[in-house]
Amino acid sequence: MAVSRQSQIDAVELDSECYQLFQTQLNQSFTHLPINILKRIEPEISALLNLAVYVVPLYTTSRLVSHKLLGIEYSEKTASPLLQNKWYAYSFAIVGMKWISQRWSTLSPHILNESMMQPLLNTTHAAQFLSWLHLSAKIANLLNSLVFLKQGLYPTVLHRVLNLRTKLTDPNQPRSTDLSTLTRELLWHSFAVNNYFFIQYQYK
Repeated sequence: MAVSRQSQIDAVELDSECYQLFQTQLNQSFTHLPINILKRIEPEISALLNLAVYVVPLYTTSRLVSHKLLGIEYSEKTASPLLQNKWYAYSFAIVGMKWISQRWSTLSPHILNESMMQPLLNTTHAAQFLSWLHLSAKIANLLNSLVFLKQGLYPTVLHRVLNLRTKLTDPNQPRSTDLSTLTRELLWHSFAVNNYFFIQYQYK
């Protein structure tokens, strides 16, 4: 039986809340440390938290914490011999890419030669490129949200790219949802998040 759109959105939000909870607790435990030390290792702390929330549960149980709470799991169609490679790609997208983006200013001189670095040193070009990437990501998220409302298969772009689909752990478990209300809530949620960005971008 297909997983409801509400459960899929809730799973994404629960994992995000779990990350925020870990981050809050960690920040409270480091309250008495100098701020400059925390700022210096902030990308590494973020990477470790992402590992704990998004990666470790997948490699140990093939389910995220939110999946256990909501009674869902990845379907057999995605639980194939290629699934391990998908976990590697998923881990790199969640942890690696974010860490690289945060550490790019430090890593780039060791990766790129001087001729390749010169365009990146132009702050105007760099700002335009980052703005373009940000806009492209928002457009992709908006389009994916619209398709998700129609098909109910992939709640995020990453799920779509890696073909990660979920199913109910116990299909016989009774569910009671107001589908008409649910559809309206999902529609408003998708457009509220994305329209805020487009309105802000338009009046820059």
